Amino acid sequence: MRNDYIDQIVAEVECWQRQIHRQPELGFNEFQTADFVASKLTDFGLVVDCDLVDTAVVGVLKRGSSDRTLMFRAELDALPITVASELPHTSEVPGVMHVFGHDAHTTMLLRAAKLLASKRCKSRAPAKLVPLKISLGETWVAEKDSQPK
Repeated sequence: MRNDYIDQIVAEVECWQRQIHRQPELGFNEFQTADFVASKLTDFGLVVDCDLVDTAVVGVLKRGSSDRTLMFRAELDALPITVASELPHTSEVPGVMHVFGHDAHTTMLLRAAKLLASKRCKSRAPAKLVPLKISLGETWVAEKDSQPK
C-alpha cells in the first residue's frame, strides 16, 4: 500500500540526510546536529528537551490516551575517518565522516517524528524520540527519572 504523504516528503528527508552527512561531528561534539534535530522536532510540534546531557535531545509527541509509549532512538555521532569521494554530499569536515549510517539513523528518526506528528497518523500512543550519544559501549537512555551512567 502506497502512502502519498511519505512520497511527498522523500525529497525533504533526503535533504536532511545530506545536510547531516556533509557536516559530521564526533561523539560528544554533535552541537550542530543536535540543534538541527531539536529544531526539526520543534517544527513538527514535539516538546523538546535539550537540557539532559551535552548534546542529547529528547522529543516527546504528546497525543492520544494510550498508556503505552512508542520510543525511537538514533545516534548522532560520526567517526574520525577520511574517505575520498566525489559525491556532492561528501563530508565537508576534514578527517570526520558518517560511515556507520548514523546520519541515516538520525534522518529516519526525523522522518518518523514528522509522520507521527502529522494529522494523517492515527496512532493513539504518545511517542518519545531520543537521538542519543554513544561512547565506548555505554548508552544513556533518557527516561523521566533516569540518570546518566
